[in-house]
Amino acid sequence: MSASYPDCPNGWRIFPIGLLRSAGLPFRWLDMLADARLEDLARSVLVAEETVLTARASTLNQVKALIMKTDGDERRALRRASRRVMTLRPVPVEQRPAEAAPALAQWADALDAFSTVEARVEQELHAAASRELEILMAHVRQGYFTDTVMLSSPDVYDELRRTAARNGFRRGRETVAYRFLQRFCGKNETGGQVGPLNLVTIGSPADGSSVPATVVHEDPVLGPLTYLPRGDGRAANRRTFMAYWAATAVGNAVLTENGTAHTIPRRVIGPAPDDLDDVDARVLAAVDGTGGRSALAAALGLGEDVVEASLARLVERKLILDDWHVSDFTTDAGAELRALVGGFDGESARQAGELLDGIERFASTGLVDRPAMLAEITKKFSALTRCSPWRGAGGLMTDRAVFYEEAVGNIENARITADGAARLVECMSTALDLLASLAVESRLEGQRLLADELRRRGLSGLPAAEARAVPTGGADAERRYERRLVDLLDARKTVVELDRADLVRAGLIRDDLDDWPLFGAVDLMLTGDRPGDEPQIILSELHHIWPTLACQVRALYTDEQLGNDELHRIVTRELASALPTLQQVSRDQKGTDSSPYGHRVLCLDTDTPVPGAVTVPLDRAEVRRWPNGLIGLHDPAAGTDLWLLPEYEDTYVEIGGLMNCALPALELPRLTAGAHTPRIVIDGVVLQRRRWHASSAEVPGIRGHHPSVGEWRAIMRWRHDRDLPRQVYFIVDTEEKPVYLDFASIVSVRNFCRMVARARHVVLSEALPDPDQLWLRTLDGRLTSELRFQVWRDRAVGGTRVGAPGGWQS
Repeated sequence: MSASYPDCPNGWRIFPIGLLRSAGLPFRWLDMLADARLEDLARSVLVAEETVLTARASTLNQVKALIMKTDGDERRALRRASRRVMTLRPVPVEQRPAEAAPALAQWADALDAFSTVEARVEQELHAAASRELEILMAHVRQGYFTDTVMLSSPDVYDELRRTAARNGFRRGRETVAYRFLQRFCGKNETGGQVGPLNLVTIGSPADGSSVPATVVHEDPVLGPLTYLPRGDGRAANRRTFMAYWAATAVGNAVLTENGTAHTIPRRVIGPAPDDLDDVDARVLAAVDGTGGRSALAAALGLGEDVVEASLARLVERKLILDDWHVSDFTTDAGAELRALVGGFDGESARQAGELLDGIERFASTGLVDRPAMLAEITKKFSALTRCSPWRGAGGLMTDRAVFYEEAVGNIENARITADGAARLVECMSTALDLLASLAVESRLEGQRLLADELRRRGLSGLPAAEARAVPTGGADAERRYERRLVDLLDARKTVVELDRADLVRAGLIRDDLDDWPLFGAVDLMLTGDRPGDEPQIILSELHHIWPTLACQVRALYTDEQLGNDELHRIVTRELASALPTLQQVSRDQKGTDSSPYGHRVLCLDTDTPVPGAVTVPLDRAEVRRWPNGLIGLHDPAAGTDLWLLPEYEDTYVEIGGLMNCALPALELPRLTAGAHTPRIVIDGVVLQRRRWHASSAEVPGIRGHHPSVGEWRAIMRWRHDRDLPRQVYFIVDTEEKPVYLDFASIVSVRNFCRMVARARHVVLSEALPDPDQLWLRTLDGRLTSELRFQVWRDRAVGGTRVGAPGGWQS
C-alpha cells in the first residue's frame, strides 16, 4: 500500500492501519451486578452515621457538664451513662439520672433513627447479595463463560462446573467467577472470544470502492467512525494455535525417538576457551545455526562420528546448544512443528501429527464437545512429552495450555476519516512531544554513560559485548523529569489541565525533537458522544512496540492487510542511514512485541538464525560514535550502523547497556502527587486518569460471606473520605492486571477487599470512560474498547534526520 498522511504542524504522523482491541462480552453483563439503590443506601447510612455521631458529641458534652457539678452516686450514674453513649448504646430509662434525662432521651431517639436506617440497609444488602449471586450463577451455567475459563485454569473450570451442578457457590468462591467476568466484560484483552482483535483503517479504500457499514459513531474529536458489527466476541471467527513452549517440547520429544540428525547446533555467544583442542575449536568456529552435523562434517572434512563427539563435548561445556528450536519470531509454532514431524515415520511423529490436527479442529468444535476434546489433547501431549499440559498460574487467555485461541471478525470495516485522523494527531501532539522529550532525556543520560566509558578507556569504540555491561542510564533523568511535571499539579483538584505553553515554561518540551527518530504505539480510548461531555481522548497507554509487526497479529492478518511494506518504508526512511535492528528475544508467551520485516536482528546470547532476517552476533558488533555524534551500534563486517529498536524486559534476553544506544523508548509514566493524584489533561488528551494510593491496612475488610452493615458503612466511609467515584479499577502489588470495582456491587466490593487483604498496597484509578460513554455498539450490547495506532514524528517536516551532518549532537 502507499498512503498519504494528514498534515500536522508539529510533525507527528499516524499509521493508516491500526488495531481495534476490545472486550469480548457486553459491559452491561458486569453492570447488571450493580444496584444503583446501594448508592442511595450508602449515602443514607453515612448521613445517619454523621447524625448519630453529632448527637453523641452533643449528649456527651451535656453529660460531662453535669458530671462536673455532681458527686457520689449521681456522678457514678452519669459516668455509666456516658460510657454507654460513647459506645453507641442506649441508656435504659431506669438508669437515666434525672438531670440528664432530657439529653439521654434525645440520644435514644437519635440512636433509634440510626438503628432503623441500619436495619433497612441490612435487609437491602442481603437482597442485593442474593440477586448478584443469581446473576453470576446464570453466567457460570453458560458454555461461553466456562469455555473461556477452560483454557486459562483447569482447576477453576472444574470448580465452576461443580458450582453449576449444585447451583450454588462454595463460601466466598463467587469472587473467582467475578474476577473472570470482569475481565471478559471490562478489559480490552487480546485473545479468544473474550478479546477479539480487529483492524481499523484511516481514510477511504485505495481503490475507491464503497465500504459497507451499519453503525456510525460521531466522536467529538475523530468525527465519524464507521464499522460493521457482527456481534460481540462470540460472533468472531476463532482460530487455535499451538503454544510456543508446547511445540518445542513435542519437537524435542519426537527427536528423542528419531535421533539428533535433525537438530541444528547453535553457538552460545562468547569468547572461545583457550584450552579447546584443534577439532573442537574448528567445529565451534563452524557452528552458525544453519546446518546439521552432516553439513558440518562435509564443510570441515571430518568424519560424522568425529563431529558428533565434538558436539557432545561442546554441549557439555555449554559452548553450543544442540536441540530443536522453534523460531522465536514465528507466527505459528505449530506449523514449524508440523514441518519437522512431516519428515519422520515413527510413532512419536504420528502422535504429534494427531495432536496438531486436534488443536486445529478445536476452534470449530461445538461448546458441548470442547471439554472432552481438550482432555484428549492434553492427554496426548503428556503421553508424548512426559510434561504437564499446563503451566503458570492461570493467566487469562495466555498460552498456559498447550494451545491458545484467537478471534477476529466480529467488527468489520472499522474506519475513521483522514480529517478525523488529522484532528486526532493535532490533539495528541502536545502530549506526544512531552513524552518524547522524556524519552530523549532518558536516552541522553545513557549516551553520557557510554561517552564516559569511551573517554575513560581512551577509545573511539567498544566491543558490543563490553558495552552491554555498561549500566543502563535513564532512570535518574526520568525521575527528575517526572518530578518537574508533578510540581505543576495541585493534588487538591480533581482535574489539572495543562497546555503547551505551561509545559514549555516548565522546560518539559525539548526543542530538538526533530533531530531524533521517534516512534510509539498509542492505546486510545474514546469518551463517547454523551451530550455535554467535553471532547477529549484518553491516552490509556503508550508503548515502544510495533502493533502490526507483533507476531501474533501477523498470524491473524496478512502483511498486505497490515500495511507492513509501507511501515518498512517509513522506518527505513526515518532511520537512514542506519539500519533498523531488533534484539534477540527468548520466546515465552504466545506473542512478541515486534518481529523482523526487513530488520537486522542482534543476537545476544546465541548465534541463532532468524528466518527472513540478517542476524548480527553480539561478539561481532561494536559500539562507536557515528558521524552525527550519536554513540550507536555498528556492524564492521557489513560496514553499516544499526539503530536498535528498544524492547521490554519480558524478552528474557538481557540487553543491558546496549539500551543506551537504542531509539528513545516512548512510554507513559506513572505520576504520583501523593495519596491522591488528579486527572492530568494536556491540550484535551487525558495523560493520566485520577489515581489514589493506599496501604492495605487502610482499607476496611469484610469477614463474612456478606458484609455486615458496620463493614459496609466502614467501606463507604473510606470511599467517601477519599472522594472515590462509584466505578474504578484497582491494582494490588500481588497481581499484574487491574481489576474492575463497582462500589454499588457487593460481590465487586467483596472481591476488592479480599484481594487487598492479601496485598500490601493498592492503587485505584477512575473508570474513564464511564460505562455509559462506551461507543462500540453491537446487537449484544456495548463493548469496552481501545484503538492502537503506530505514531511517529516525521522529521522531514521541520528537522534534519539523524545520520545527516549536524542532525544530532550529544
